[in-house]
Amino acid sequence: MRSLLNVLLIITLISCNTQDDVGNVNDNFSVDSVSPLKAKIGDTITIYGHNLDNLEYLRFNHDNKVFGGHNTRIEGYRFIARSKEKISVKIPELMHEDISLVIPGDRDFPIDLVGMIPIENPFARIEQIQVLSDEVAYVMDDDNNIYKSTDGFYSWKRLYTAANLFNISSFFFLDENHSWIGQTIKGEGMTIDYSENGGIDYETKFTFLDDVYNNSIRKIQFTSLNNGFFVDSNQNMYVARSNEYENIYERYPQLKSLPFGQVEIWDFNAIEDEVVFLAPNGAPYLIKVENDNILYSEFDTGPLTPIMFDKTGYVQVNSDIYKTTDSGESWNKIKTFRNQYPRIEFLNHAEGMAFVNYSPPVIYSTQNGGISWNEIFIFPENHGAYQTGFTQHNGLVGSYNGRLWKYRKE
Repeated sequence: MRSLLNVLLIITLISCNTQDDVGNVNDNFSVDSVSPLKAKIGDTITIYGHNLDNLEYLRFNHDNKVFGGHNTRIEGYRFIARSKEKISVKIPELMHEDISLVIPGDRDFPIDLVGMIPIENPFARIEQIQVLSDEVAYVMDDDNNIYKSTDGFYSWKRLYTAANLFNISSFFFLDENHSWIGQTIKGEGMTIDYSENGGIDYETKFTFLDDVYNNSIRKIQFTSLNNGFFVDSNQNMYVARSNEYENIYERYPQLKSLPFGQVEIWDFNAIEDEVVFLAPNGAPYLIKVENDNILYSEFDTGPLTPIMFDKTGYVQVNSDIYKTTDSGESWNKIKTFRNQYPRIEFLNHAEGMAFVNYSPPVIYSTQNGGISWNEIFIFPENHGAYQTGFTQHNGLVGSYNGRLWKYRKE
């Protein structure tokens, strides 16, 4: 009998302990779902489940361990909203697109981070950016170095450093193998140097010995291996064909017959070997050179050079954005940004951005060719966008303190 009572007592104790364990689980929290799983920095993510008021904290972790130092723990008092059934929290500033929302004691939820993402980088100040693809980009800093990234702009390898007494003023990569740099040699002149091994070694292609005082090659753009354009800081523009170059007014003498005369060139955009748009310095004209044909459009003030996609293009004129659908023969105003001068970038004929220097700076996006614009990002107060470079799906944005921002298509 005593043995039977002992067995019954043990069974009762086991039963009580089991019930206590079940009770503890029920008193704890569980997560059913997280939404959305694709979002931007600053967006609100909501966690749905049971007894979530028992969740004391959560974390946003970088899947790439290199960025582990930027993982962010968010305590319960920082939740936007909290109840038994759901918790809302904002995505903090993170440093990589591959992140996860980590629920302690439950599981991880991968988040597809899109929009503007800040990137760590080794540059004190960025002078020029060029993006070739979703993974490949180049940066020139103010210490005469050119860097390359091949992993979506998260790590950078130094390709080239100017020799002593040389100063790099501009660069252009036609592809990953072929590139040109503009250099100034103190007291001697300017050169454009060419590389066919990815920017590791350069040899002089063109030499400029005249009018070199305070002058430099400000912009280079090649449309093919033997055909390119460049402009110096004195607004002289040149056309390169094979191993020779000449002033653009000599290459296209019909430019001299324009009704407003011969003008200095501030900027340009080369579309093809014999098609280039010219923006004169301070003159309210946009000039298109296409083989032997010269076309110009007049605005209220000086335009920048257009961004073109076949027959569709966009150009900034002070606070206004204009659009063409006939290859630049006519332009129509589509947007004005309250007396601010936006920097526009378009990913294709329909999708684009405007970086507007409000306080703080704001980025607007259009998905329909400029018919409508939506605010997509506000920079922190101490970050003003000043340099951009875009490809079809990703882009880089530099800030005044040298910081980079990557854009992932939303």
